[in-house]
Amino acid sequence: MGFSAPLKQNPNIGGAMWGMHPDGDAPEIVVNLNSLVFDNFEGYTDDIIPILRSTQSEGDIPKYFQKDADTSGDRRDGTAYISSANVLFGTRSLRIDVDTGQINGGNGAAGDAGSLFLSYYNQDQAGQYTQLRDVVPGWQNKTYNMMRYWIWTPSSTVVAATTASEAASGFPYTNNEGQPDGASNHDIGVYLRRPGSGNGTKETDNFKLYHYYNLDYVGNWICVEVDTYPDAQRGDDEADGDPGNWLYPMENTFGGNSYPDYTGDTQAENYWDMATYWYISDRYGVNNYPSTWDIAGIEFYTEDYFDIDFANIKSVAHTHRKDPGNEDTIWVQWGRNEEMSKTDGIYSVKYAYTSFYKNGGFAAHGTEAPTSKSLHAWNAVQGMNSGGHNKVHYQSDQLPLAGHDAIYIAMKLNSQATAFREVRIPLTQAGYPKLGGL
Repeated sequence: MGFSAPLKQNPNIGGAMWGMHPDGDAPEIVVNLNSLVFDNFEGYTDDIIPILRSTQSEGDIPKYFQKDADTSGDRRDGTAYISSANVLFGTRSLRIDVDTGQINGGNGAAGDAGSLFLSYYNQDQAGQYTQLRDVVPGWQNKTYNMMRYWIWTPSSTVVAATTASEAASGFPYTNNEGQPDGASNHDIGVYLRRPGSGNGTKETDNFKLYHYYNLDYVGNWICVEVDTYPDAQRGDDEADGDPGNWLYPMENTFGGNSYPDYTGDTQAENYWDMATYWYISDRYGVNNYPSTWDIAGIEFYTEDYFDIDFANIKSVAHTHRKDPGNEDTIWVQWGRNEEMSKTDGIYSVKYAYTSFYKNGGFAAHGTEAPTSKSLHAWNAVQGMNSGGHNKVHYQSDQLPLAGHDAIYIAMKLNSQATAFREVRIPLTQAGYPKLGGL
């Protein structure tokens, strides 16, 4: 599974702007089994993103670029480039400076350009699209069910709010203590291609999937976890319900999907094997421009605990907040099943300093989490919005963090017998995972 190859440790991390590690204290970069580094942004000649294709109409198209407009034509011009100003793993990250965009009170409407729109491009000069599995040596089919990346958002980030009536329900919002839940301001779009369809297209079968998140400025790196339970498919409808599990896309029948002309093995390739192209987007803009974003440590890995509840705890992001007013706040957000109301979507949250997966599960391990900043008890955590693409947040500055390099947070839907999901949140530089090693 994967490959093992030691890469250099950063000898001089930090930087003029937001570097967070003292010299020599960067996490060691080691690629282990079951986890594969897609890009750590090291090793590019002269730190220049390579040009993959040149056309008369579009000019030079690099491997990564900031898309300059949305489908309605609204502008969000900017530049993506390799940078050493704010790094997490190694000596480089990908920085995106966005010059312009639009905002609609934190909630977007059709035609509103956002800010970040980072596109990963993989079409060559001959017009052929490769799949992600063809890009990184050592990729093993039917191995990886997770992708993750780390993102630093600008201080002008605006969280996606709930409806006005729900936002007025009495929760405290000072210093984001009760960050509005339910909507989303960030997504990653993934394009898939069915097995055996050739390299002439990046997508078949309307296989464009979306994973939604509600991010905030936190003064630290946010870990974004992308599983195989997307929040939406292009053109779907609320009546279609939840998209479900796409681990093997050729078996997914969401929204009436069917593949009568496909006669191959429906499990020949999984979700990430079939992926050809992806983008990361801030959907609804920020308060001020220009805005600066950083991306680090893109990798694929296997989450293989036997009792993970991906269906009810999906599209997870988490961090140790360090922004003013939220110092030492642990922040976790996740999505619930699209068909579940907020009254049914009640969760319990626990914490520990070792893995729940490795120590008997949710009931046997850990401690009940403190009441959240949104005044939810440990076993009564819920989102505030009852609509689709719901995000649930847990935030607390009452967790005992001193003396620990990382903390594990476990979330369980109360109606589930045992299934749950955990995240591991770094607290110090030593607590960050080794890139490519869980």
